[in-house]
Formats: sequence, C-alpha cells, structure tokens
Amino acid sequence: MKYRKLKGTPYDPYSGGPYSNAYGDVQEHRDSMKDVVLWYERPSYVLSFLILFFPVGLFLMWRNLKWNPVVKIILSVVGVIISCLFYYYWFSN
Repeated sequence: MKYRKLKGTPYDPYSGGPYSNAYGDVQEHRDSMKDVVLWYERPSYVLSFLILFFPVGLFLMWRNLKWNPVVKIILSVVGVIISCLFYYYWFSN
C-alpha cells in the first residue's frame, strides 16, 4: 500500500530518483548475510542443548545441515539408549 503511493514519484525507492538508494544495495546486503551463523546453528549451542535438554538438542542437530549424517545417527542412537537406561533405572523399582 505504501509503495503504491510513492510509485512514479521522486521518492520511489525503485525508480532511480534521488531517494532510490534509501535502503542500500540489496545485493550487497544479501552477500554480507551469507557468513552470518545463527545461534541455533553453532555447534557449541547444539552440543550444550544435547547435554542439558536432549530433545531440543536432537532437533537442532537434525535441523542443521552442517552436521555429518553419520554423526547424527550415532548421537541419536546413543541418546536413545541412554534415555532408555535412565527410564529403566528410575521406573524399574
């Protein structure tokens, strides 16, 4: 709605007028965002969630594409085995 009012005027950010570069170079901004690592993609956060809160850590590990699939499978199997052992230990009595 806001863009329609500016379209064709000197204030149109896409027309090449004096205010056309008000938002900066979009391609340059996209290139600068390629190296940004989000907090939930950092291995240290994923490992801490795997240790402190296993289900969330497991989800973050599988969501992250940088992890090796073999490592994902091994950690998932080990985590499930440890969870079953804890369950058996706490609820067997």
